[in-house]
Order: sequence, then C-alpha cells, then structure tokens
Amino acid sequence: MKRVLRAIQQFFLNERGQLVFAVALLLLIPGALVLNTLSSIQSARRNMDIELQRKALLAERAFQTTVRDLLRDQPRLQQAITDLRASSEEVWGVDVLVPQGEQFSVLASAVPETAGRTITDLNAVIAWHEDGAIAYQTVSSDRVTVGQDVRPGDRQQRFWVVISPIKDTAGQKVALVSMKFSSQVVDDLVAASIVRAVFILFLSIIVVVLLLALNSKLFQYTVLFRKLKEVDQMKDEFISVASHELRTPITGIRGYLEMVLDGSLGPVTEQVRKPLQVVNQSAERLGVLVEDLLNVSRIEQGRLDLVLTEVNPWPVVQEVIAELIPMAREKNLPLTYQGPPQLPTLKVNRDRLKQVLVNLVGNAVKYTAKGSVSVQTEQREQELRLRIADTGIGMSPSEMERLFTKFYRIRNDKTQEISGTGLGLWITKQIVEKMNGTIEVESIEGVGSQFIVTFPLAMPGKVKQQK
Repeated sequence: MKRVLRAIQQFFLNERGQLVFAVALLLLIPGALVLNTLSSIQSARRNMDIELQRKALLAERAFQTTVRDLLRDQPRLQQAITDLRASSEEVWGVDVLVPQGEQFSVLASAVPETAGRTITDLNAVIAWHEDGAIAYQTVSSDRVTVGQDVRPGDRQQRFWVVISPIKDTAGQKVALVSMKFSSQVVDDLVAASIVRAVFILFLSIIVVVLLLALNSKLFQYTVLFRKLKEVDQMKDEFISVASHELRTPITGIRGYLEMVLDGSLGPVTEQVRKPLQVVNQSAERLGVLVEDLLNVSRIEQGRLDLVLTEVNPWPVVQEVIAELIPMAREKNLPLTYQGPPQLPTLKVNRDRLKQVLVNLVGNAVKYTAKGSVSVQTEQREQELRLRIADTGIGMSPSEMERLFTKFYRIRNDKTQEISGTGLGLWITKQIVEKMNGTIEVESIEGVGSQFIVTFPLAMPGKVKQQK
C-alpha cells in the first residue's frame, strides 16, 4: 500500500503527472457543471409541467361550474369564454363541444367564428366514452381551437390540453369542455436557465484555465508542504533524542549536588552552600523542562506509555499529598484531603494518574500565596470527580480559554517570579483524555481556581477497599 501511495505521489510531482492532472481538471470540472446544470433544468422543467397540469385541471373544474347553466344560452356562454380567455395569458384556448354521434359540434369557442362547426377529435371521443377528464401535452400552432390544422409558417409551442365532460344536475353528460394551457412560461424560464448555465460554464472554464496557469505554483506549494512536514518530523525526533541525551547528565549533576549539600563529600561552608542551592534549583528546573519535552514528544508521536489497569485512586491521592506537603508548608499553606477514604476503582494508568495529580496540586500550591489547597473526591453516578481547589490568584475568562495550549503561561505581576514551562497543563489534558477522562477549570480572578478531573468507574457500583 505504501508503495502504491508513493508511486501516486511521485506521478503527481513530475511534469507529466501535472499535465495529466491539469487536462483532467479542464475536462472534469466543466463537464460536471454541464451535467449538473442540465439535470437541474430538466428536473425544474418536469416539476413546473406537473404544476401547470394540476392548475389546468383545477381551472377546468372551476370553469365547468360556471358554464353548466349557460349551455342553453349560447351568447352568454360565448361571452364567458371570451372573458376567461382575456383574463389569463396561460389559457390559450377554450371550446365547448356537444356530441353528434361520433363527432362533436363547437357550441362556443375562444375563436367565435368556429361556433357551429363539426369536428372529429379522438381525445374528445375518449373523454366522452370514458366519462372522465384526460390531460395531455402536445405541440401545435398558435391557432386556438381544436378544429384547426397546423399550417406552414405557423408559430408552434407546447401546451397542455384538458378535456372533460360537463354534466347536468342529474349527473348526465351533456357536453365537453376542451381547454388549452400554454407552456410558454415554463419554456421561457427554461431558456433563461440555459442562458445562465452557459454564462456560469464560461466563467468556470476561465477559472479552471487560470488555475492551470498557476499549476506550477500549486505543485511547488505541495512539495514545500511535504518538506515542511519532513522538517517537523525531524524536529520532533531531534527534541526526543536531545531530551534523552540531556536527561542522563542532568541526573548526574543533581545527584552530585545533593551529595555535596548533604555533606556526603565533606563539610560545606555556608558561603558555598548558598550558590550550590541555586545551582541545584536550576538543575531541578532544567530536569522538569527536559521531562516535559520528553512527554510532549511521546504524546505527539503516540509513544506515551498508557497501559490501563484497574487502580484504586485513594493510595495515589495519599502519595501525592504526602510528597507535596513540604512544598505547601514552606508557604504556610494547609494541604488537605476532603472526601471518603474509600474510593471506587478506575481504569487508568497508575503512574500517569499520579503525574496528573502532582502537576495539578503542585500548580495549586505554586500559584497560591495564602489561604489553602485541597484535594476533593466525589462519586457521581458512574464517574469519579477529583477536584483540586485553591485560594490563589485565579484567572480571567480570556486566560482560561488558552490555559491548556502548549507553552502558554499566565503572565502578570503576580506570576513573574513563578517558574514553569507552559507545557504542564497541555500534557495533563492529553494524558487525562487518553485515559478516557475529562478535565475542566473554574476560576475567579483574585479568588481562586479549581480543576475538575473526571474518570469513568472501572466497575460501576463497586468500591475497592482501602489497603
């Protein structure tokens, strides 16, 4: 599969492939537009014809009701037809026919001089014998009565013909009414649509030609994008390798510094101890940065160790609080736990769960000058909520929107002395989501913040006993 994709990529990146692609675009895009336009026009034409047919049937039924009582009064009947013809451009012709054997006599018509004429019309015969209305579409001249033939030079157009019996009050057939409805409106709309379609097609061809003129640029951008992707991959690999290489010497530096500071390598004067403590703190920050970069690299490359098992979160919470209490005491902050000592099991990675809690509780302590920090747990239905609350500096809504993005740190007078990489919360969010959890933040500037991490229970309804 990779070979096929590589071959396709190479084909499109050479000049011949670009030429084939350009010709294909030139043919396919206008062709697709033409087919779509023709299909739309035909569909619209059919729909309009159906609507015209329906209107024709309704109009004829209404006309029958009007002329039923006028069959014995030919002048008034003729006047009614003339008025109808004048009132609507769509009504192209009207004839009232009375049967004479297998033929019909024109009782009144939109062309008055045809009155009294005897005609033979197959559709009229069918409508009379079937005792029902029939409607059909045809093409004829601009002559408006059933008895006229098409002559050379006559203007031809499409129209609907509706023929149906007229019945007296007793329900007996007494006559036929034949009405013609012009399709000229539909044909004009279709013609206008065709003109618009040709115009759009012409513009589309111009656009395609312009695109082809820029074809070389487009493919240059494609090559550039591929190279940028390769550079980005090389960058990720470099960060990963560099972080691994930095990890070992930093661990050695910190180890020797601790040995010096605790007197394992001999007595240390107070004058020397203070600079060494500064160096140790800097090495510690550097170690945190390297570890964060390693985690970012692992997450982006899909190499993060996330084997999920059933874990009792209570011992993890205890460990985190025990590790961070000294940090909280240095700032005279109470670090407490609020919740039951027995918690339901979670399907998570134990080490990563601890990493998440250490980061969130550590941040709460770092950004709280006075007040307190607490870890709270609460079971809601089939979920466990871990809430880390503080009385720190808080955040504005705009700061919360960017809080979980890479390298973002809140920068103001209160945070300028607080160290950090801006990666911790992004890493935390990625880890939580990869363990099927969610993380959200609530904060009020100047009052405090709370981070809420929610995980589904591994065994709903079951609580694992504390060990």
